[in-house]
Amino acid sequence: MKKINGRHPLYDERRFKLLKQADDVIIRGVRETVTLISVRHPLVRLVSAFRNKLLNGRPFEKVGGYLRVALQVLQLPADRNYISFSEFLVYVIRTRSQPDRHWNTYRELCSPCYFNYNYVALLETYTEDMQYLAQEFEIPIDPEARRNAKSEPGEDESAAFRYYRNVSLSIRRQIFDIFKDDMEMFGYKLPDDFWISGDDGEVS
Repeated sequence: MKKINGRHPLYDERRFKLLKQADDVIIRGVRETVTLISVRHPLVRLVSAFRNKLLNGRPFEKVGGYLRVALQVLQLPADRNYISFSEFLVYVIRTRSQPDRHWNTYRELCSPCYFNYNYVALLETYTEDMQYLAQEFEIPIDPEARRNAKSEPGEDESAAFRYYRNVSLSIRRQIFDIFKDDMEMFGYKLPDDFWISGDDGEVS
C-alpha cells in the first residue's frame, strides 16, 4: 500500500524493527498479521527480469553487475557486453541452487506452503486488487496509481511469451520444471503454443 502511494515499503521503520527479532518472533508476528502475497506469471516475470537487469539484450556501456556474473556462469568472454534471452535462461538454470531474488521461485522466496496468506494479488489485475484491499481496510489510495511503474505501455503476457519462441525446447522444459510449482499454486497456465518448436514445428 505504501508503494502504490509513492513510498517504498522496504524502508518502513516497522519492518526494520520486526526483522531485528528472533526468527520465531518474526514467524509468530507474520502469522498473527493479515498477510498478502503479490505474484505474476513466473515465466513473464523472467522476461521482466531480463528486460530490467540485462537491458533486454542490448549492449551494456560497461561490463559489470548482473552481466559480469552471467558471463562468468555461462563461461562467455569477460569483455562481451550483452547476453541473449536464451543465454539468460541458461544462467537461471545453472544458478537454480542459489537463485537471484528477482527471479527466485515464490515457493522459496515467500513460503506460500508455510504461511497461510489471506490475500493473493495478481500483477495482471493489480490495480483492481489494490483498490479492493484499500476499500477492505479503509486505506487511502491514489486513484491514479499504476500497477507497475516499470511496465511498458501495452505490455501483456502474449508479448512476453514471444521471447520464448526462439528458445530451444530443452531450455523451455528446464525452465518449466523450475517454475511449475509456482504456476500451479497460483493458477497460471502456458500458452497453447508454448511447446511448439520455433524451428521445425516439433511438439513435445
